[in-house]
Amino acid sequence: MQKEKSRIKGFTLIELLVVVLIIGILASVALPQYQMAVKRSRYRQALLLVDAVKKAQTIYFLANGSYTTDYEALDIDFPPPDRVNITSGGTTLRFSWGYCSLTANYMICLGDWPTLSMWYATGERRCIAGSAKDDKFCQIETGKSTPDVVASDGRRYIYP
Repeated sequence: MQKEKSRIKGFTLIELLVVVLIIGILASVALPQYQMAVKRSRYRQALLLVDAVKKAQTIYFLANGSYTTDYEALDIDFPPPDRVNITSGGTTLRFSWGYCSLTANYMICLGDWPTLSMWYATGERRCIAGSAKDDKFCQIETGKSTPDVVASDGRRYIYP
């Protein structure tokens, strides 16, 4: 009578390493796409806020003859900021995705995406890229392939 050899069932080290390698490759491909989607979402949040402030500033200007730096004077319904800083130059609204500053002439928003600015009087929006990665982001968001203005410090301004 032969003894049956007991065999332990399981995965070999090589099989486990292959699975971990495949998961690593998938993660390295998916993570940049996810980060770009988050960046776009935050940029669009800022874009909606900037457009709402532009409309509210226009109404305020027509009623008072000047633009305001106090966001509470504007008739805007948006999520309250996490923190508000008021200085002589304007008001800074801090959100989880970045911050926006209101001055007497323009609003500028910054985050982990390119800078977004809006001039009240002209309604001109700018996507301001400080790097090649930001430049590509601005090109995707605005649909333009080249910047409208290149500043002496290297920043590229793209108007949507």
